[in-house]
Amino acid sequence: MDIIGLGGLLLLIAVMYGCLASLRRRRDQSGQRQQWRQFKSSLPAWVRSVESTTLIVIWGGLVLALFAGAMRTLGASHFTHELSQITLAIAITVVTWPIAALLANLVNWIVPPIRRANETVFKAHPGLSLRRTNAELVSLAAVASLFSLALALLAYLRP
Repeated sequence: MDIIGLGGLLLLIAVMYGCLASLRRRRDQSGQRQQWRQFKSSLPAWVRSVESTTLIVIWGGLVLALFAGAMRTLGASHFTHELSQITLAIAITVVTWPIAALLANLVNWIVPPIRRANETVFKAHPGLSLRRTNAELVSLAAVASLFSLALALLAYLRP
């Protein structure tokens, strides 16, 4: 493994972790995290299961599609170095999580029984809304995109 490439990767991961920890602290201080846990626990078990499964399926599909697309577009021979492959995989995983969550929210909102269950529970938790949740996911996606772009560039430039 290339020490400079590994150092760059670790530095980017540390910066990303620091940013995410800052966002988490802000959510903890405002009580949003506790509200969200109460909201999720108020949903029927089948709704939680369907929502989780939807998220995992969409996320897995996005990760596989983007990784295969990167290999096809940029050429698998360019990513022969183990560190480049790991860096690219981390970049794709990080950027796809909030996007997958947004798409899962859309799918779950389109399905009427799941939407009704969510609307019922949202009424019992006035501080939460799907709009607010999606706005937070969009801001998380923006931050994740910046870090993923830096990681992808690192993977591409350090074959």
